[in-house]
Amino acid sequence: MSQRVSLQSLITLSVLSVGILSGTVGLAYAYWHAKQSLQTTVGITFQEIARQSADKAALMLANEIEWLQRLSALPSMRASVEGTTQVGPVAQEFERWREEQNRYFHSLAIVRADGQLVGSRTSEHTRTFYAQQPWWSVVFRDNRPWAGPFTVDEEGRGYWKVAVPIGGQGGPVRGALKVVIGTDRILSSILGS
Repeated sequence: MSQRVSLQSLITLSVLSVGILSGTVGLAYAYWHAKQSLQTTVGITFQEIARQSADKAALMLANEIEWLQRLSALPSMRASVEGTTQVGPVAQEFERWREEQNRYFHSLAIVRADGQLVGSRTSEHTRTFYAQQPWWSVVFRDNRPWAGPFTVDEEGRGYWKVAVPIGGQGGPVRGALKVVIGTDRILSSILGS
């Protein structure tokens, strides 16, 4: 009792099988191609946004350093590290200005080349401590600004350390202006992107 399959039903079954197989392969390829295109497009878009954000951050950081260099070039700054002005009035003016900038700076210090804080008394240990900091040799030996990495403290607040030389144009470095800047403003503009 063998069943006979007609030639017509065999051809119909073959055509149907080939159609289903080619349709499945075509749909799988279309899905894969669409997925790859979407990943490429999204990747390029995010890459461009990241590049623009990095350029914006680099510009902001360069502006911060430039602003601190202009601040360190003020005659009162040079006079305070050279000792040509009375320390008391300079220290008072400095403290008043630092209090006005309290939201922006976490700390701010003017340090002479001998390690002495302007307007304060320091111990030999503090002078040695400053001389061992990574910014010391860059500022005093290389006569150029130093910028540290972004750092986050235990409380989750970000900050950025910057030190710039204080001295005459083309002359020796007399001191350094070292600041710790809060990164909230810088990072908020990046996160906004």
